[in-house]
Amino acid sequence: MYRASAIGTLNGQEPMSKKILFLSALDFKEKSIQVIRKTPEAFRDAGWEVRYIVARDNLPRGNYGYEAEINPAGIRVERFAWPLARLRNTQAGRALSYVWTKIASLAVVLQLALRGAQALRREAADVIYGYEVQGVLAARLLKMVGASGGALVVHRFQGTSVTEMLEGRQRVRQLVNLDQILALRSACDLVIMTDDGTKGNEALRRVGSRAANLRFWVNGADEPKELQPTQEFRRRLGVGPDELVLVSVSRLAGWKRVDRGLAIAEELKRLGVAFVYLVVGGGSEYERLERLSRDLGIADQVIFTGPVPQSDVYDYMNAADVFISTYDMSNVGNPLLEAIRMGKLIVTLRNGATGDWITHGQSGLIYDPSQDISQVAASDIARLVRDAAWADELRKGVRAVARERLWTWRDRMNAEVSDVEMLLEK
Repeated sequence: MYRASAIGTLNGQEPMSKKILFLSALDFKEKSIQVIRKTPEAFRDAGWEVRYIVARDNLPRGNYGYEAEINPAGIRVERFAWPLARLRNTQAGRALSYVWTKIASLAVVLQLALRGAQALRREAADVIYGYEVQGVLAARLLKMVGASGGALVVHRFQGTSVTEMLEGRQRVRQLVNLDQILALRSACDLVIMTDDGTKGNEALRRVGSRAANLRFWVNGADEPKELQPTQEFRRRLGVGPDELVLVSVSRLAGWKRVDRGLAIAEELKRLGVAFVYLVVGGGSEYERLERLSRDLGIADQVIFTGPVPQSDVYDYMNAADVFISTYDMSNVGNPLLEAIRMGKLIVTLRNGATGDWITHGQSGLIYDPSQDISQVAASDIARLVRDAAWADELRKGVRAVARERLWTWRDRMNAEVSDVEMLLEK
């Protein structure tokens, strides 16, 4: 039985505010993954009282080394640091660092559950929302030990690598990522899996998810507002009037494979195409990719921006002619969706469910990830430079995809809040 305060009245007065408690190991970001912040803000904007308990990973080489702490108005944030920072930052080898990270992750789950129990003793919640693996496991712990207070339990995943592990029968990888599998299996009232091309709905089915309800939704992508004038922005970047502008937007992590984009750029130079390649984002691969651009002889044609606020990302995207995304798993992340929304010429890989969005020669250029694509992709891009009619055809195709398939962020978040509220009313 869910808490009556969510829908009831008190002595004939107006209904009490609904209350939601988030448990997460993902802190708010300004320079990537906007949905982490958009979710609690959507509940706040719908009149909910929102608490957000979060473990922040402050490792210098981690995802928050370049992110300031954010405390959104109207959201009560309780923040603590991931433990074992010195051990996880060890230079003794990746394997040892990984082991310490797994131990720290377990400690984060226990800490989130403990802090969640304490928060619920102080003030009950109508909904407990476990965000990603650590938050989901913490929410499940609260339910198992009877500390949830009868709250509706929601689990949320931003995608998953488990599908790839299962399809590839990667037994060792499955074993060391048992926490992910347990989180996907965990019972809850509602599980929300992002349709990011990693086929998370299939992973939930194959691991035997015990969720009572499933929502499999793609993220939103808004039409950017207040863009800087394109030519003026390009001039400030030092881009010539006849130069082709390529862009990649991502955290610079190994599996994002920005090196593939650099290889394409090298081939474009060999073909005599005048271009500038904008690599937008920061991360652990930044220095290695800079060195690679020098080794390939294209350093003068590549601009590494470092991490930039999301509002500025749109200006870089707007300035570009071609968007490149060549991740290892799936490419249906927010940058690709934003490129579709903005009608860009898209170069990507046919992995995960990316092929459901991009059709080669119709709405973009998409290639077999098992092959070295640098030469064929560069050749096709060079053809787009020469063949304006084909380039226009691809832009029309990708705009059609945007019209038919994309949500705005408002629509996406309204659907989530509405579904949670309907479950409370049952």
